[in-house]
Amino acid sequence: MTLTNFLKKWLQDQAPSKRDEFIRDATDLLKPPDSMIWVESVISHRDARPIVGVRIGQFSFQVSPEDARKIGRDFYEVAGGAENDAFLFQKLTGDLKLPPEAAYALINELREWRSSRINQPAASYAKQ
Repeated sequence: MTLTNFLKKWLQDQAPSKRDEFIRDATDLLKPPDSMIWVESVISHRDARPIVGVRIGQFSFQVSPEDARKIGRDFYEVAGGAENDAFLFQKLTGDLKLPPEAAYALINELREWRSSRINQPAASYAKQ
């Protein structure tokens, strides 16, 4: 079911002109966010707890400082993985003349290996 069909199904009681306007607005809200990510320090007005506010385009949410640090680490680690994947692909298909399909298969295996070792002690990297 498409977003448009879903909204039409649940907005049957509205006038057609209003329904179409609502669908356009809802679709705009669900578009991929702007390229900017805004992060700000917030203090809870209820209990003075620290909060990190995040805004990506029109989408916003709040997380604890601990969760914000984890998100930051995840971005940092995935960025390193992306650079390594790109280097490996370029080396395999360029210098070593491997077909792209074979390079993708090897990189996919590397990604699975990398993913299986997330939050594992360093000893888990030993040859098995």
